[in-house]
Parts: sequence; C-alpha cells; structure tokens
Amino acid sequence: MAVSLLIAASNFVLGLGFLVWLAALSRGQAKVGWHPIFFPITGWVLWSVVSAVLSDNRPLSLPALDNLLTLMMVPMVLSLVTPDRWIRFLALIAVSSVISSGVALGQIVVFGVDLEHRAPGVFSHYMTFAGWTMAVVLILVGEVLKGKEPRRLRWIIPILGLHALVLSVSLTRNAWVGIAVALGLAALLWRSRALLVVPLLVVVAVAVLPSAVRDRVISITDLEQLANRDRVAMIEAGTAMITDHPWVGVGPEMVKEL
Repeated sequence: MAVSLLIAASNFVLGLGFLVWLAALSRGQAKVGWHPIFFPITGWVLWSVVSAVLSDNRPLSLPALDNLLTLMMVPMVLSLVTPDRWIRFLALIAVSSVISSGVALGQIVVFGVDLEHRAPGVFSHYMTFAGWTMAVVLILVGEVLKGKEPRRLRWIIPILGLHALVLSVSLTRNAWVGIAVALGLAALLWRSRALLVVPLLVVVAVAVLPSAVRDRVISITDLEQLANRDRVAMIEAGTAMITDHPWVGVGPEMVKEL
C-alpha cells in the first residue's frame, strides 16, 4: 500500500512538472533546443515502439510504452535548468539528497548494517535510494572537477562525505560499481593522473571500512553467492533472448513471460 502511494505521488509530481514545463514554454521562460543526448533517447523510444508492435503479446507490450513518458524529464530539465538557474537546481538536489541520506543514516543507526534491513531513505526501495544518491554524487563530483567556483566546495565536500558514508554502509553494490566506473571515466577524461590515486584509495577504504562492508565488496566476485548466481543466470537468459530476437527484442514487459 505504501509503495503504491509513493508511486502515485511520484507520478503526480511528474505530471505537475510537465504542466509547469508547458507553462514555462508558453511564456518563453524555457526553450527546447536540440541536445546530443536526444539521439540515443529518440532511438530508444522508436525501437521500443517497434519492439512493442512486433511483440508476440502486443496487449501486454503496447500499454507498457507509457513508461517512456518518464524520458520527458530529460528535455524538461535541459530546457528549464538554464546556466543562470544551475546553482539553484544544484542546491535543490543537494538539499533533497541530504534529507534522504539523513533519513537513511537514521535507519542504519536503528537497524544496523544489515542486508535484511537496508536503508531506503525516503524512497520505497533501497536500490532506488542508492541510484538517486549515486546520481547526485556524480553531479557534485562534476562540480568539483570543473573547479570554477571554489566556494561551492565548502558545502559540496561535506555533502559528498555524507553520501559516501551512507552509500558505503548501505551495502548496495550496484551503486558502488556505478560510482567507481563513473569516477574512473571522469579521471581518465579530465585528469588522467588522478587514476594513480585509485589504488591508494582502495587500500585506505579496505582498511577503514567496517568488516560487513569489506565482506560485501569481496562478495562481488563470489559466484557461489545466490545473488551473483542470479545475475549470471540473467545474463545467460538475456544472451539467449538476443540470439533469438536480435533486431527488435521480445517486446516491453515480455522478459518475465519468457
């Protein structure tokens, strides 16, 4: 029940944001220009429609296309968050993420570092929380790498510290891997010498992190663990689906059916 209410609330906020965006467009307060990211998004949308039309179960696949409306957030944000509004947008997501991480930290204090009670923050699921926090971390790291406003570091660095702490004890490995890959690419593209610091950071992290976190990190490569075996099975099943349907896939919502 609570999850359904949260989903309904998020859909309401998305719809409200869409109306605000349309109002801003009509008043000239927002302009939609072409952005390189629209190429993959447009391709994804078109291919999804084709996949749904050619699905073996169109009554199931076609209604699922409404999920594509979420992608409207990309042009909405790009048109509304202009350079002069960037700092306000940055502050907004920073404050909201601090609130969420603060709630998650309280949950961790109450329930402990436990796989059975992972902190969801203000979200309905711990993976949603970890994904959101990961995105905020990468945005803030981008600000640090740009280094155009040193004064911002006074509040960005503490926020990054809070998020790093919460994510580390959240035991959510996909967020760890995502951040590690993104930071590696950022270091390679912007400051390749920063890659030399990575081994040192790994050693320090292993030394200071709680044993539960260290064990969780090590478990990433443990193929005897049930979750990892599930992922291997998913990869094998996905590979088989691609082999059988290499061009348009099986259709939205059809993976579970197969």
